[in-house]
Amino acid sequence: MSRPSSKDTILDAAESVVRESGAVHMTLDAVAERAGVSKGGLLYNFPTKESLLEAMIARQVGRCEANRAEAEEKAGGDPTVKLRSYVDTALQLEGGMRETCAPLLAAGANNPKLLDPVREHYRKLIAELQDPAINFDDAMVVMLASDGLWLLEMLQIFPLDDAQRARLHAKLLALSDQTVQKRK
Repeated sequence: MSRPSSKDTILDAAESVVRESGAVHMTLDAVAERAGVSKGGLLYNFPTKESLLEAMIARQVGRCEANRAEAEEKAGGDPTVKLRSYVDTALQLEGGMRETCAPLLAAGANNPKLLDPVREHYRKLIAELQDPAINFDDAMVVMLASDGLWLLEMLQIFPLDDAQRARLHAKLLALSDQTVQKRK
C-alpha cells in the first residue's frame, strides 16, 4: 500500500479543519499542524490559502466525477446512462461531504475564482449531455433539480424525511429514463 502524497495529507488535514472551523476560519498554521508538516512544507505545495481552497474544491469535484464515471461504467458505459448516473451521484450522501462542501461553497461566495473547478465541471457535463440520444432541455431540468436538492440538503435547509427523499430520487431517475427515451 502506497503512502499518501504530502499534497493529499495536507488536503485531508485541510478538510478536517474546514469541517471543524469553516473555510473562512481555516488558517494555514492549523492545516500544517493537523497535517504534521511544517508551514514551509505546506506553502511549498499550496503557496496561498486561496490555492489550498481551490485545490480542496477541485478535489471534491474530482470525487463527484469519479463516482459518476464509476456509476456509468457499472451501467454499461452507454451514453444514455449519463443523466441517470448524474442523479444517483448527485444525491449520494457521502460521509463528510456536506460538512466539507458547505464551507467551501461559502468561501467561493467570497472569492468566486475558487469555484473555477466547479465551472469547468459543469462545462464538461453540459457538453456530455448534448448527446443525440438525450433531450437536452429535459436533461437540464433533471440535472438542475438534482443539484437543487443536493444544495438544499447540503445547507441543511430542506427538511425531507427518508421516505420523501427516496420517492424524489426515484422520480428523478424515472424522469431521466423518460428524457432519454423521448429522443431514441
